[in-house]
Amino acid sequence: MIINRVTAPTTPLVSLDDAKVHLRVDYADDDALIAALVGTAAENVEEMSGRALLTQSWKMEFPRASGEVELPVVPVRSLTSIQYYDRDETLQTADTSDFLLLKSEDKATVRPKTAAAWPETFARPDAVAITWSAGYGDVADVPLGLVHATKLMLAHLYEHREAAAAGVQFHEAPMAMQHLVNLHRVGWMAG
Repeated sequence: MIINRVTAPTTPLVSLDDAKVHLRVDYADDDALIAALVGTAAENVEEMSGRALLTQSWKMEFPRASGEVELPVVPVRSLTSIQYYDRDETLQTADTSDFLLLKSEDKATVRPKTAAAWPETFARPDAVAITWSAGYGDVADVPLGLVHATKLMLAHLYEHREAAAAGVQFHEAPMAMQHLVNLHRVGWMAG
């Protein structure tokens, strides 16, 4: 199975102005660095939580489909396309209305509707490709804990931007940030 992000979010999770306020930076010299670190921090929180934060598209390719196929990046907003290589190894596009998208904030699956079935495919590792839109929408829809975790990671990255070296103490990500992400991690249940 191959999973790739097709399109990244078009806006940053934390604006440059908000990031600079959080970092207590009031000069423009580090603006490019801070903007890059915002993206890095958001990607880190996405990886740790198993969630897409802002709207983005993903594509999963695999050899064959049967039953329900789980989409690994959530929350899923919509199903964009289902493509497959038919028995003659010709790329085809299935009608997404023949498929049912079952989704919650933590899980999403795709399966054919009752009268439809997964198409027969040519034997190749990328015979079926599902593309979908994932993420909470815009910044206002992202859980505040994940936004704050991104800001904490941003501060950590900004303060510790050099690689570890002899005589330099390595600093792990802040525990508060890890806790905030854990509260929203896919598949994690609070006890």
